[in-house]
Amino acid sequence: MIVGGGPAGCAAVRAAPGADIVLFERSPDGLGGQWRHALAGPSHEPIARLTIENLERWAQGADVRLGVDVTLEQIIAEQPDLVVLASGALEHRRPFKVSPGASKLLDGWAVLDGAEVEGPVVVWEWGGDWTGFIAAEMLAVAGHAVRLASSSAAFGEGMHQYQRNLYLGRLDELGVELVSHVEPIRLGAGELLVRNVFSEREMTLDGVGTLVVVGGREPYFPLYEPLVEAGVNVERVGDSLGARTTEEAVHEATVAALAG
Repeated sequence: MIVGGGPAGCAAVRAAPGADIVLFERSPDGLGGQWRHALAGPSHEPIARLTIENLERWAQGADVRLGVDVTLEQIIAEQPDLVVLASGALEHRRPFKVSPGASKLLDGWAVLDGAEVEGPVVVWEWGGDWTGFIAAEMLAVAGHAVRLASSSAAFGEGMHQYQRNLYLGRLDELGVELVSHVEPIRLGAGELLVRNVFSEREMTLDGVGTLVVVGGREPYFPLYEPLVEAGVNVERVGDSLGARTTEEAVHEATVAALAG
């Protein structure tokens, strides 16, 4: 049995051809995990769609059940020999102050999934992955004035250099302003107080209609301990262990499925 239909979960199906596999995915929209958020990116959509199509092919040998937030009782009722827990991650929200009457505050994945923003927009990201870049480009293409702020040492630090460089070029052409090395301290009415992560100097960004926060990922594995306590053979893989690249998640799930 597999819990989660992202890269790790689909890779586990591919690694066990001929096995009797049930895959539970809590999203009703389809397989793909976090790649589904990337479908919103003007420049990321083609590779996201191709990746999701590949993952769907990998999962063809399984009984895929979408829109099911599977419970411990449902898993035990299936009497699985092995549970590959590929339940992914949640967005991490770094704590900072939000004043009464503050500007709109949204998480990055919510914006990629269509949440309404009020411009001008500040997208703040930690970790240098693709989410902040996609959100900034998508909002700028939609006509919003966008500033992309980052706590990373370099924008796109966690991305492949060619992909990062192309994004930086497109954002410049779209007029996206880059604000380096800052973290949010307090969101107020129309303004955001930020602090330089190296010098601790504080500054205020004015004219903020919406703050979009991309704070990284935290593992999501509520079923793991109950399954262990119930004596079920379970292996955690991918983002349920910690933030992973697609390649790392696929490798871990493949190893777990082959070993099982």
